[in-house]
Amino acid sequence: MIYLNNLIEQNKAITDEKVLNKTFQEIVNKTTSDNEKTDIEIIYTTLLANLRYAKTTVVLPEIDSLYKKAISKSVKSTKNLNIWTNTEYGFYLYSNSLYSDAFPYFLTASKLIDKCNFKVFIQATDVFKKNAFYFGSIENYTKEREYYKEALKVTDKKSVEYGTILNNLGNNYRKNKNNTQAEKYFTQTLAISKANNDPVRYAKALGDLALLHEQKGDWRKAEDFLLEDITISKQHKSDRNVMYAQIQLGNLYYKKHDYNKAISVLNEAENHAKSKSNLKSYEQQILKLKLSISIKQKDINTELKLRRELDILSEYVSKTDGQEVITKINLEAQNENIKLQLLAEKVKAKNELLFKKMSIAIGVVLFLLLLLLFIMNKQKLKYQQIEFDQKILSFQLDKNNSEKKLKETHNSMASYKTYLSEKTKQVEQLKEEIAKKYHSTSANNRKEVFKQLLNSHLLTEDKWLNFKNEFIKEQSHFYETIIEKYPDLTESNLRLILLLKMGLSNQNISNLLGVTLEAVKKAKQRLKKKYETLLNELE
Repeated sequence: MIYLNNLIEQNKAITDEKVLNKTFQEIVNKTTSDNEKTDIEIIYTTLLANLRYAKTTVVLPEIDSLYKKAISKSVKSTKNLNIWTNTEYGFYLYSNSLYSDAFPYFLTASKLIDKCNFKVFIQATDVFKKNAFYFGSIENYTKEREYYKEALKVTDKKSVEYGTILNNLGNNYRKNKNNTQAEKYFTQTLAISKANNDPVRYAKALGDLALLHEQKGDWRKAEDFLLEDITISKQHKSDRNVMYAQIQLGNLYYKKHDYNKAISVLNEAENHAKSKSNLKSYEQQILKLKLSISIKQKDINTELKLRRELDILSEYVSKTDGQEVITKINLEAQNENIKLQLLAEKVKAKNELLFKKMSIAIGVVLFLLLLLLFIMNKQKLKYQQIEFDQKILSFQLDKNNSEKKLKETHNSMASYKTYLSEKTKQVEQLKEEIAKKYHSTSANNRKEVFKQLLNSHLLTEDKWLNFKNEFIKEQSHFYETIIEKYPDLTESNLRLILLLKMGLSNQNISNLLGVTLEAVKKAKQRLKKKYETLLNELE
């Protein structure tokens, strides 16, 4: 965008077609990208149209053709160029008082500007300013003010354009009867114009301040400002500004009933208005004012002459920039806004319907997912129950098989040793199951089942007596010796001694008795302190 903006800035002041053509031909020859060549051609075509209009200042078919060609290509290019080309053509038509013809081009540019989320375009100041000019002319003062304020943001305060925008903002507020804001901006314009050495803008700001003083009833100050405005504008050959100030001064003299002075300045203004085809609306203002004066002076001949001139002129103005055209354009703009609002409502309704359908679809999907998760969870619980039942059955079978083998071998010490070894392994496995994390009520219930099964493996009093009796049968000498030698042995001491004699480890004893490993170690330490010789023999 910066490259294209610089390209326009560097070449928009060229006044010779041959130079413009040669310059752009050289740029195209150095460019390899087809897209860039198209953008360069759009800029060249628009600048050529501007150059030809500057030389003729009239509407010509060949100039129209150039602008339309640039717009057609810019549609397929970038929004930036599309905004700029529509603005340039619209302003060309507006400058020739063809307000109605200019409307669709400014409308297109305005839509594109408003849709963009950025406010820096190619020729940003110029684009905002020209769009504001047009919308102010068709009495859309809100849009005019919005664009002038945007223009201020992107314009250098030291540039001549900054003073122009301030001045036009002041007029916008004046037209909206906000004279306080209007005077503020006119005063700022005077200061900026003086600092930037822009006497014509300074003169125009004086003329605009004159209108505010006239409304206040301070006619002397209003007249002084207008006379100074005309003097400065004449010195710098700003004929249009002179004409505008003279119309305001003529109107002031009319209100003061100083008809001779009024006719004098209005005749001078009329001469300039008649010299340009695009100033017919100003000519109409002048003739209407002169007609009012002739009626006041009861000059019938002049009155009839002016009425005939106005009849001819009114027909032309009504087709270009008259109030009827402005009203028509405003209606078109309002209709366009209504269409856009209806379209927005339609899109909104469509989006709401789509959102509703999507919500239903998402709801159905979520329901199906939840149903699937429920079924899967149910299946998982079912598989867990089957797995649990299989484990419990397996543990019970192992327990029964151990006890069955013990009975079949008539409870011999060898079979007891195997039996006790198997018991400890089964206890270890049950402890592992109990140690697992459980997060549901059913799982915790299973944990209790494992605990009950674990308790059934412990060496209960009945099982201890059976084991003890069998031990005494096979190891009577050992048993009788320790009883005689250590008569004060308790039943718990005896249980630990016999199990150690069977060659069981501390962990195995812990599993069989249902106590901790630390408890077994401490019991052995107490026993060793009291019966050290016996424990040494066992170890």
